[in-house]
Amino acid sequence: MTDTGMLKSAIAPEIAAILFADRSDEDHGGARSELELISEVDRAHLVMLHGAGLVPVPVAGALVREIDRLRLERFDAVVAAPRPRGLFLAYEGELIERLGIEVGGVLHSGRSRNDLNATTQRLRARVACSDAAGGLLWLVQTLLGRAREHATTVMPAYTHYQIAMPITVGHYLTAVAWAGLRNVRALLHAGDETDLSPLGAGAGGGTTLALDVTRTASLLGFAGLIPNTIEAVASRDYVLQLLGAATQIGVLLGRVATDLLLWTTEEVGFVYLPDDLVGSSSMMPQKRNAFVLEHIQGRSCAAAGAFVSAAGAMSAAPFTNSVAVGTEGTRNLMLTMRETVETVRLLQLVIAGMIPNPERMHARAVAGYSNATAVAEALVAAGVPFRQAHAEVGALVRQAYDAGRAPLESVAGLSAQMEAAVGANDSPADVVQRSALPGGPSEASLQASIEQAQDMAQGCRADLERRGERWRNARADLDDACAALQRDFAA
Repeated sequence: MTDTGMLKSAIAPEIAAILFADRSDEDHGGARSELELISEVDRAHLVMLHGAGLVPVPVAGALVREIDRLRLERFDAVVAAPRPRGLFLAYEGELIERLGIEVGGVLHSGRSRNDLNATTQRLRARVACSDAAGGLLWLVQTLLGRAREHATTVMPAYTHYQIAMPITVGHYLTAVAWAGLRNVRALLHAGDETDLSPLGAGAGGGTTLALDVTRTASLLGFAGLIPNTIEAVASRDYVLQLLGAATQIGVLLGRVATDLLLWTTEEVGFVYLPDDLVGSSSMMPQKRNAFVLEHIQGRSCAAAGAFVSAAGAMSAAPFTNSVAVGTEGTRNLMLTMRETVETVRLLQLVIAGMIPNPERMHARAVAGYSNATAVAEALVAAGVPFRQAHAEVGALVRQAYDAGRAPLESVAGLSAQMEAAVGANDSPADVVQRSALPGGPSEASLQASIEQAQDMAQGCRADLERRGERWRNARADLDDACAALQRDFAA
């Protein structure tokens, strides 16, 4: 239904793809994806084994060539083969069948499935972490852009669902941006943990072979090595860190969605969502349902569930390689990170497209006496103790209510001191501009906060770009090294 009468366009295509696409077959290529990572580690391992003098060119070159063939074939033979002892051994078995035990049997020298699995999980997790941080930075940039646009659009802040003090739309959006930036930093910290290589740990006790594990780590783009071989295969703390960061993001997104759901109601009317951000009803022709925000709200707790599941799986396992930790504890990570990226994108689209209603916001700030605290503070500045000023202004607001929500300045019998305090703060916009402490809603304070947030976002973006560049350079180095091995083998 692209035209419901009430709505003149369908939901935005990207939102429809996120919310309504059939993903029932999406994970059927999981084995191929895992084999792609395994084979990438194997290529680096073989280059290292040859460089360390442990495997001659004829063996290393033949293995690299056959692994590349399997990759071109999308591992069809391995995927179709029985796997009574797991995916890697089926893959290794295919190489042995093709090349013989003398060549194929060399592949796993100095290695265990324990450190191999730990490595492939980190390779996958570091990309997911980078994607989530990048998506969140995009949301932050959108928030800051809209904040600049609405730096002087006055609205009331709420506490306990009641009007509190005057702020601006820009002030609110910048607050959300700062919370998002903290979550970006949490992701980057977790990303640091994923970016260490466990290769060489074997089953936990390392290996007596003289492996050059620094070379392998470099070829795979890792920033360094895990400094203990037991910890390398025993721990998946980075999974908990990533899920913890995703949980924080979910909490933030859910709270913002709750605000926006209230603000888009007819009763509040602070924000209007265009037709491509809302849906109609199958029965009620007048409806404009902000259901995208409900999806955001509903998804916001999923990461917390994944975190609890992972922590529960890991908590009773011994501190060594463990299926409970390495398999069950990591089971929900990738799905959670993907859905986090998608939910962040949903909110980014809403923030980019929403249309604030300045007149309605200002009217509510006035009618809700959002300037009352500023009036009390003006009395404080004139020498009145704050608690006395609080009581006097409270009584004044009560009189204004009794007079049919009259403006404070219209209440009869104001003292000269109270009249001066009210007069200096009769406009919510004036109160906002006088709230000029660092981090406050005044235009100057807000612009400074936005600039500071922009600087931090730029630093986070640069960090992500450096990581991505290191991974790309490592991949190019690995491809070159494998090509050189194959040329030597062919010669």
